[in-house]
Amino acid sequence: MILFPGLICSDFAYIIFMNASFLTVLRCPIDPVRETPLEREDQNLVCLQCQVRFPLKQGTPILMLRDAELPANCAAAGQLPCVRKGRARRRARPSP
Repeated sequence: MILFPGLICSDFAYIIFMNASFLTVLRCPIDPVRETPLEREDQNLVCLQCQVRFPLKQGTPILMLRDAELPANCAAAGQLPCVRKGRARRRARPSP
């Protein structure tokens, strides 16, 4: 599908979803306080804290842990610093 001369649909989606201002507001969805930014590396967005790699599919970020690639030194998602930090925060909250 051609939207503009010389610009195919997948290019248009990339422009919409991955422009620089959009990338500056994205945060790692695993981080419990949503403070850790993501950095673009090839066809992935990488968490700057735990190094989880989230894929880009046709320019759209897929920010779901089940689709993410864990770092080499991590055998399971429960070992990620972001996940451990979230568990510690939940345990520290007072019960209602």
